Amino acid sequence: MGKLIAWNGVRLPGSTLLETIVASVIFLSVFAVSLETMSRMVASPRDTGIMVEVDHRLNECFRKYSSPLYAAGEYEQEYPWGTIHIALSRYKEYDRLRHIYLRAVVEDSRMTIGFDHVIMLDDE
Repeated sequence: MGKLIAWNGVRLPGSTLLETIVASVIFLSVFAVSLETMSRMVASPRDTGIMVEVDHRLNECFRKYSSPLYAAGEYEQEYPWGTIHIALSRYKEYDRLRHIYLRAVVEDSRMTIGFDHVIMLDDE
């Protein structure tokens, strides 16, 4: 290993060409693996239409099941792209508050989208 001289006269240890190449290969490998992982995590353009449909159906289910007409319990809505699971329950000990949990599962991918809502029921 060679020595470098700093501007203040202190000798600094240098690195050999082999050490530099090994470090570059390690950095390149880590970068390639992280780039591949990030590209898998980001939704592809073909998933955009499905995501818009899922969001629309989740909002539709929220409007539908936030009505006091539906009793506490678990419900499911089937769609061509997957399933939305709805869980309705009373929020803690409050009778007029309702906890709504919506979970959309897209079958052809690993996507699962969930929402938690607490709403106040209208007097009807």
